[in-house]
Amino acid sequence: MFSPRYAPEWYIGTMGFSYAEWNGVFYPDDLPMHRRLGYYSRIFNAVEIDSTFYGTPRPETVRSWAASTPPEFRFSVKVPRLLTHEAGLVGVMDELPRFIHTVQLLEDKLGAILFQLPPSFRPDRLPALQACLAGLPGGIRYAVEIRHQSWYTAEIETPEDPPGEPALAQMLREVGVCWAATEYPHLPRRIYPTADFLYLRWIGQHGTFPRHDQERIDRTVELRHWGQILQSAQSEIEERLMIFGFFNNDYAGFAAGTANRFKELSGLPASPFLPPQQGKLF
Repeated sequence: MFSPRYAPEWYIGTMGFSYAEWNGVFYPDDLPMHRRLGYYSRIFNAVEIDSTFYGTPRPETVRSWAASTPPEFRFSVKVPRLLTHEAGLVGVMDELPRFIHTVQLLEDKLGAILFQLPPSFRPDRLPALQACLAGLPGGIRYAVEIRHQSWYTAEIETPEDPPGEPALAQMLREVGVCWAATEYPHLPRRIYPTADFLYLRWIGQHGTFPRHDQERIDRTVELRHWGQILQSAQSEIEERLMIFGFFNNDYAGFAAGTANRFKELSGLPASPFLPPQQGKLF
């Protein structure tokens, strides 16, 4: 899929890892909860931590994540919703540095920090986003996910800028922050390279599936299409990229299975689950 000269450095995994429904289909039934992350890290080399969305973790929790995983493993962490959703990124420069300082305890295992913004965060809030990003400490990968389609059509008016490019893309490129590409209802499948890494999230529609213990939709066609989009994005950059990609249970019914499916379609080694997956519907 990709030129050997610019073969990406892939970090593929799931959004969260501690799901009771995965017992017996991903995790062995008798695996203690405190060993789940270590087991998970034998299958995937990255995870997006969902719990940080609900608050800054305790330092000892962050240290335990790092201690449970191999050196090459990477964590993505979500900025707490108190800052992104409730405060709308306004007046957050007291609490946000504390959060960043805490997750930096992951050291080299900190892959990226994700700002997941709500659908109510629209282009008129661009100044607030710009001010927040400008105050971030350097040396860390940051990504921003937006969930309102108007961001994709809010274009730059000046003639020297790329035709049809959203204003958000230019702003993020100026500060070296990644625009996270998202598989989410009503959003286009599009990648705007704005940083030296790419970040993708396959989310789906919440509540689509009654359980999350097997893939219930074959997403092969969609995943192949995303592979083509990735290849096109990488060809624009012409350098070796880090690519972070995370799957939600709501995308196809079983995030771990879909993550492995994507790895196989991308020519990446996919580690089998122990015990093997059960009950495939296709």
